[in-house]
Amino acid sequence: MLVGVVWFVAGLALGLILVGFVALGSYERGRDSARRERFNAELNARRVVAVSKRARPQGATEERATA
Repeated sequence: MLVGVVWFVAGLALGLILVGFVALGSYERGRDSARRERFNAELNARRVVAVSKRARPQGATEERATA
């Protein structure tokens, strides 16, 4: 009886430790994913601005053509 209780408590402790490590790993992956998502959003915004600046060059080219 005592041996069964010891095995039960040992299994419960090892299971809790394992679940704790899995939860921590999942949290880290989620945090890295969120950080990467924000970075990608900023990178895409910068690309859109760069492309739009290339599409519309600085200077009044239309005004020069009509003057």
